[in-house]
Amino acid sequence: MSAPIRHTMLVANAGSGKTYALTTRMVKLLALGVEPRKIAALTFTKKAAGEFLDAVFLRLAQSALDEKKLEKLNEDLNAEKGEGSVPPLDAARCRELLAKLVSDSGRLTMGTIDGLFARIARSFPLESGLPGEFSMIGESELERARTEALATIFRESEGGGEFLD
Repeated sequence: MSAPIRHTMLVANAGSGKTYALTTRMVKLLALGVEPRKIAALTFTKKAAGEFLDAVFLRLAQSALDEKKLEKLNEDLNAEKGEGSVPPLDAARCRELLAKLVSDSGRLTMGTIDGLFARIARSFPLESGLPGEFSMIGESELERARTEALATIFRESEGGGEFLD
């Protein structure tokens, strides 16, 4: 019996191969029969989350079409010692995993950490102490809020010196 796959948090600098490592892990979990909706892959930015999901689809599609890429994927899937081993994939199995991923794409937990927390808060509004209807602030709104807060602080500090004491 092979060892189970452990929960993992991957922290590394840009360009260090995180996406490659995460796509390998995602394909491994899928190949071992884990339902796509039960896999959480979280990042800090929407761009990174989109790139990750695209990379998983691309890696499976390329492996289904290219024997060399399939060989490399199979090699990578079992490179981590001490974790569950995956029987070698073939092109048909890659297509099957890809179809499963596509059919479950609306229920995937792949996105940003703040997006996950927002989804949890919306699911449990009373427990989270937030109103049932709220929205996450975007980058442009955040920048505007910062500018307005700084302008207010400067205006008030010029007027009465209240913030300078």
